[in-house]
Amino acid sequence: MAGVIPVTAQKHTLRDSVRQWGDIEGGSQGEPEPIDVPTLVERSVLIARVLVVDVDSHLTTDEQSVMTDYTVQILDVEYSARPGVLAGDRVVVSRFNGEIFLEGRRVLYEIRSFPNFKAGEEYVLFLGSAQFPETEAYRSRYGGLRRFSVMSDGWGAFEIANGEARQVFGTDTEGWNGRQPGSVSMFLEDLRTAISQVRESRPGQ
Repeated sequence: MAGVIPVTAQKHTLRDSVRQWGDIEGGSQGEPEPIDVPTLVERSVLIARVLVVDVDSHLTTDEQSVMTDYTVQILDVEYSARPGVLAGDRVVVSRFNGEIFLEGRRVLYEIRSFPNFKAGEEYVLFLGSAQFPETEAYRSRYGGLRRFSVMSDGWGAFEIANGEARQVFGTDTEGWNGRQPGSVSMFLEDLRTAISQVRESRPGQ
């Protein structure tokens, strides 16, 4: 007679894994198909130029994965379907990625096509509503800061540096065929054109 697994059985956690195998490295390839700027605009509830001010990687509440919360300061709001988000505000952008030490062992989780954001760097982010529960730990850590997720993996993030806008889903990724790096002014012109088109199709926004 086959054994019966109780419905209350616990899932195997990362803590269990490091105790059994030691250091762990894992991840995924990310969303493979290129996403153009007009599509990103249609998917987003907030598009903003931001400065990363803090990076906090931690174990998820269920201990199944590693998450990083990036506290960012909004420098400019290009588009918002969320009233009250203004330049100068801080929000939290959460992603499944990061490096932590658990039970004295290194745990690395990364989306290979979506490199980590870095503190002190600027980005234009296409953001959606966060799909993560606001736990007591989150509220204790961040208070009332709004929380968002990056749309479409690295396609929804552009690094701003040296006068150029570079899609974070980088050109070193095999099969990459996204937007070529170019001037920030040209990128913002194309972005604002796409936003105007979306606004025309969404009266009131």
